Amino acid sequence: MAAILIVDDDAVICEVLYDLFAEEHLCHTVESAERALPLLESGHYDVAVVDISLPGMSGLELSGLILQRWPETAVIVVTGIDYRQYSGELTRMGVFDYLIKPFQLQEAQGKLAKAVLKREHWPEAVRESAERALGSYGRAPAQGRGWGRERRGSPRHRARRAARLLFTAAPVAGAALPAALIGHTHDISRTGLALVVPCVRESDRAFYGRAGALRLTLGLPAGNVEMEATPARYDWIEAGFPGKGFLMGARITRMDDDARALFDQYLGALG
Repeated sequence: MAAILIVDDDAVICEVLYDLFAEEHLCHTVESAERALPLLESGHYDVAVVDISLPGMSGLELSGLILQRWPETAVIVVTGIDYRQYSGELTRMGVFDYLIKPFQLQEAQGKLAKAVLKREHWPEAVRESAERALGSYGRAPAQGRGWGRERRGSPRHRARRAARLLFTAAPVAGAALPAALIGHTHDISRTGLALVVPCVRESDRAFYGRAGALRLTLGLPAGNVEMEATPARYDWIEAGFPGKGFLMGARITRMDDDARALFDQYLGALG
């Protein structure tokens, strides 16, 4: 077990990464560098996952401070901008790796496993990462988080764990709605998706109950795919608490041939 610190002002990213890592590791999430510093000073962390764009002290400043004061902590940078052209500079700075939003959950798992291996020489991390890459999703998520838990180890549960992917959604051109929302899938099929929207921002609620088509970008292991989907059902995750988020059932209405090939390949890997 490793100690992981997640620093991101996007509550959706914090929740998804916590869900992803907390099953096997000790995880803390904070929304700012200022909240992260007391934790770093009071305890040891094997890996810090840091968003570059943070309110107050930037994630880049925090990463540099971690590398100077706590060099035993591996830093994985999270960014909404493609920083591949700056990868050399980040490496020279001492950053272990980086994730570009929207990233695949398997990618995040793999990079965390490599960071833990480097810091702790933990062969088990490599084995678990390889099993996930090959489609072995037998372990259940941490209890008490997420929606619609099923019996540990069941085939249906394994398919849903594998289908837990990040997505971004935006209205099609001309729709009078706020900017895009972000969440994760709960279940997928060839014709539709169940999407979890944590509803951590006020603007996310404007999407609840909407019937018009949405443009979705879905993060698959083989790459991002784009599609259009029409919502067919909405449910608040916790009745009486609209701010807790909602579940959206959507029917896929349009996808180009290349995206369909990647999507069908992924569904085939789920078995």
